[in-house]
Order: sequence, then structure tokens, then C-alpha cells
Amino acid sequence: PPYLPNDYRATVGVPYFAQRELPLEVPQIFCAMHHVWKMDSMMFSIWMEVLKQVPRSVLRLQECAPAAKASLRSFAEAHGIDSGRLIFNPKIGDYYEHIDKLSNCSLYLDAQKYNAHTSAADAMWAGVPVITAPHEMMVHRGAACLAWSTNVHSTIARDLEDYRSLALRLGTNRKALEALRSEFREARFKSNMFDTPRWTRVLERGIKMSWDVRTRGGMPG
Repeated sequence: PPYLPNDYRATVGVPYFAQRELPLEVPQIFCAMHHVWKMDSMMFSIWMEVLKQVPRSVLRLQECAPAAKASLRSFAEAHGIDSGRLIFNPKIGDYYEHIDKLSNCSLYLDAQKYNAHTSAADAMWAGVPVITAPHEMMVHRGAACLAWSTNVHSTIARDLEDYRSLALRLGTNRKALEALRSEFREARFKSNMFDTPRWTRVLERGIKMSWDVRTRGGMPG
């Protein structure tokens, strides 16, 4: 099971766009719902290249401080991208509305410096594929762990070049994108990622094993 327990099946409804294909007339909406401190210039440059190569596409970002927004918009303009293609998503108090709005995004673009964790799980439940490039530490590998738990491994890139190529391929190939979204839709009810009862049983078994070892005079490993 994944390291991050969740209760989506029990408490969160299946969002609107997670039940069907995205309308063809809608431009590609990439999203990267990260705190600004998780981003760096290398990652943002890749996102700008993706926007440049995918006509009419936009990038949905998390709402942030005015100074941070101004900096990101300037960075986009410096890369030849109209800053109007950066959409800052206001914080939504209603969690169900947040998941529903997330479901109309095409792809979630992870940050390598510090991966998405809860927001990656939100995206996967919403049927939005999460592209990630794991690195060395746990903070660099969280999203890959979650994606692995869905049994949809094709969004786990080998490195940042593979990440960029994958984002471009899916951003310009609607058929391939919808096939991938379909896999994530099925994963909601077939994979370990959202199987909370199984996660609970595994945790309980681990606790019991540790207690059994301790009562025999040993130390849990």
C-alpha cells in the first residue's frame, strides 16, 4: 500500500470530469498545485517549454503572494510565454469542489525539488495523471510512490528529460492522454492506492508483529 493513507472512496465523490473524457474543444490545462518554495528555475523552465510546444495550453498554479505571482509571471515572459497563460487557482474551502475543479485538468506536473504528496493523491483520485521524475530522497520520490500504488507506472519518468518528453507527448496527443486518464479512472477502485481497508489491515498487522517481538524480549526491527 502507499505510505499516504486516504479515505477518498468513503468520503469524496467521483468528480464530474473524472467520469468522462475531456471535451476536445477545451485547451490542455496543465496543473502544478505546489507551494512556490517547491519550485525552482529548472522545473519552471520545463513547464514553460511545455506551454510553448502545446498551443493554447495553460498552467494552473496554486494561489500565492503578490510578489511571488509577479516573479512567476516575469519568468514566464522571459521564456516567451504570455503570463496570462498562468492561472492562479484561488484556495477553495470546499474540498469536494476542489477535487471537482481539479478533475478538468489534463495533466498534473510534479516538482522534483519537493514532490506533491496530498495534492498528487487528490489529482489521482480526480483521474488526472501525475507526471513525476523521482530523485534521491523521500521528498523527491513521494509522487512516484503514489503513482506506483495505482499500478499506472508510465507517468514515472526516468529523469527530467524523460519527464519533459512525456509531458509533451501527452500534451499533444489527446488519444494517448485519454487512454492514460482512463487507466487512472479505473485505478480508483482497483488499485492499492485508494484501498484504505487493506492499508489499515497491513498497518495493524505490522503493529501486532512489533508487539509480539517486544513481548518476547526483542526489539522491533
